[in-house]
Amino acid sequence: MHYFIVNPIAGNGLAKKVFDQISAHLNSQNIGYEYAYSQYEGHATELARAAKENGSLSIIAIGGDGTVLEVASGLFYSNCAFGVIPGGTGNDFIKTLNIPSDPIGALNIVLNGQTKIIDAGLCDDKPFLNSFGTGLDAHVVIETNKVKKVFTGSIAYIIGIFLAFITFKPKKITLDTADQHIEQEMMFLTMANGSFIGGGINIAPQAILNDGYLDLSVIDKISKLQVIKYIGRLMKGDHKDLLFMHKYKTKSAHITSTTPLVIQIDGEVLMKETVTVSIQEKALKVYALAE
Repeated sequence: MHYFIVNPIAGNGLAKKVFDQISAHLNSQNIGYEYAYSQYEGHATELARAAKENGSLSIIAIGGDGTVLEVASGLFYSNCAFGVIPGGTGNDFIKTLNIPSDPIGALNIVLNGQTKIIDAGLCDDKPFLNSFGTGLDAHVVIETNKVKKVFTGSIAYIIGIFLAFITFKPKKITLDTADQHIEQEMMFLTMANGSFIGGGINIAPQAILNDGYLDLSVIDKISKLQVIKYIGRLMKGDHKDLLFMHKYKTKSAHITSTTPLVIQIDGEVLMKETVTVSIQEKALKVYALAE
């Protein structure tokens, strides 16, 4: 039986409306299911673990990327199949999985029962599914979170980008991987398991969710005029020949700064002066379209 975990406040209540649509469809098809609403930060992880321990083998998150990560965090390295039905602001993770934004379309992937095993990331001791970032993208998350109560979807991210763009100043960062040592001021640095960040920016078009690597992208310190000039190409993933953007595949990286860094992992904002980011291979069974 499928078990749904719903964040009722995700997307300013969108997730609740999505679940109402999902439950109506399941009832019309006489398909059995169970559900629970998360009530506080971390509750979705607790619900997922409890459902797993009670024998549920199909657990589905309805919410945004934060809800998705919370539910997945209770299921790593288990036999549970994890499903995602989008109901939040960004919904970046579903884009890499090619899950439809339409709730019934996403539900049909779950009902079809096809799964695959994917990797996850780890930021020190905190897991992530989609991306780690520091620099401009982390500031975009901060500003977007401020306006989410008024605006939703891509509009919230566009406003967040604009506000972050006004105030952001690049910091000097030291990055060490098995193959690279980089020490410079950076516009931003991301380590991506999935392809998309920031409500649809295709930062890592070559990312593969189960290749055992994170896609590392570094953008040099550039002028705000250059950001404006190239933002369209960055959003589309058309940036392979941009001289200020450097891309690598890596299994881990150590990142330091002389001043605290604002970082984001799947939309959660943290402050750290030093952090180690790594890949966790074959961490999660997910519902996905056949490849």
